[in-house]
Amino acid sequence: MSIEYRSEKKWRFRITYEGKNYSTNYFSSIAPLFNSKDKPIIPREVKSAHDEFKVDIERGKIGTDENMKFFDLAQLCYDEYFKIECKVSTQNNYKNILNNHIVPYFGKIKISSIKPIDIQKFTNRLNTNLKPNTVNGIVGVLTKIFSLAEEWGLINSSPCGHVRKPARERKGGTELMPMHEIGKLFEIFDQETNLMHKAAFYLAICCGLRNSEIRALTTDDIDFKNNTINVNKQIGEKRQTDGTIKEDVITTKTKSSNSIIYAPEFVMDVLKEYITELPYIPISKQIFWSHITRNHITKHCLSKRFARVLENNNLTQIRFHDLRHLHATLLIGANVDVQTVAKRMRHSNARTTMESYIHSLDAIEKKSAAELENFINDLMAK
Repeated sequence: MSIEYRSEKKWRFRITYEGKNYSTNYFSSIAPLFNSKDKPIIPREVKSAHDEFKVDIERGKIGTDENMKFFDLAQLCYDEYFKIECKVSTQNNYKNILNNHIVPYFGKIKISSIKPIDIQKFTNRLNTNLKPNTVNGIVGVLTKIFSLAEEWGLINSSPCGHVRKPARERKGGTELMPMHEIGKLFEIFDQETNLMHKAAFYLAICCGLRNSEIRALTTDDIDFKNNTINVNKQIGEKRQTDGTIKEDVITTKTKSSNSIIYAPEFVMDVLKEYITELPYIPISKQIFWSHITRNHITKHCLSKRFARVLENNNLTQIRFHDLRHLHATLLIGANVDVQTVAKRMRHSNARTTMESYIHSLDAIEKKSAAELENFINDLMAK
């Protein structure tokens, strides 16, 4: 067991009991004095609180701290988990969600008194003003915080387990852009003279690569003999040793994102032509490289150029990332089975694919029913 001094009046208790680790924050009424070695002298109040925490654990309260407010739990989770485990962009997203939605509602409430009904009321309140996907994102952060609190022994169980969340809004590819416009898009990029943007477009819509994954590709990732592309990294925000944040090569979004993708032959032909005409290949072997800045191209380089193409040709405005969704729609439209689509999209399971592209799957099912009817009619006519 230990009592750690954190800052001013803040202390951290850590206790191991029956093979489990428990910890909690405690805020004393007075700041500590310091000895000659500049170490804090633990006040009697803090020692007493530590002993009470130990008794709570032994009595089966599993480290529940009756005095811990949600604000302190949120800060603890941010410091001990989000800042360590998450990308910088994800950290910033979580911080905004906490500051704008969760902490104003739960901040001053003791975590031991927050019940499932409180989470449901919070969710229902969000539903009145926000879109379902936004609500799910906020509740997802809240669920993660209480999951960590349970894992760390601060509460008996998470109050988020049985909360009913709104159904997610999901758009199929044909809702993003009509099929005739998708065909027009292929015609436009077939005539594209800028090989970098042409290659990037094909990698997104024909292989399902994300913007960040395209920009991280190297010559070693392209196998022209087997027509495959090895997706194993991406460009993302990374905290440097001096504390600054810069774009750099990082791991992929998820473990399932690491995969070898088979590419259509015409896509490989464009890639080969593009790489062949590059002025030089940098030491990093990255192919989507700016020879002016001598660095990988930025995420806006592809997205802004793509937006201009849509605008100049009076096509529906979609994001560059939506080309990945159109890739799945084209696969489903080509009657590729869901398991294969899931593998190609690098989803962790087929359920994610089915939920994401249910509109496209419904259209295929409707078409198959019509084909079955025609087959039966032909059979009866014989």
